[in-house]
Amino acid sequence: MTEAWLIANQEPIRLAVGNPKGTEPLGLPAIKDIESLPDPKAILFEALKAASGLNATRKRRFNPHHFRHRVSELTEDLEPLRKLSSFKRLEMQVQKHLKNLNC
Repeated sequence: MTEAWLIANQEPIRLAVGNPKGTEPLGLPAIKDIESLPDPKAILFEALKAASGLNATRKRRFNPHHFRHRVSELTEDLEPLRKLSSFKRLEMQVQKHLKNLNC
């Protein structure tokens, strides 16, 4: 589910590849469709390539594996994720555990 969550917001994808002002379409699905995607990792990797702004030759050599973890590190806005039932469940579980720990 993690890769699915990473395609909820284009800003961290663009930041991860060092092209925050890029305008290339990333082909990201609508939030409501994210949880039902068969291969969100492939969509994330294609979005990273598109966000890079590289030409076709350089895109073939672009390795999205090097950037996917940066997307999670750069994701600050969790609001889009809160529309997903799986993320809501995770957030509630974390809150419950923190409450049990008296945090």
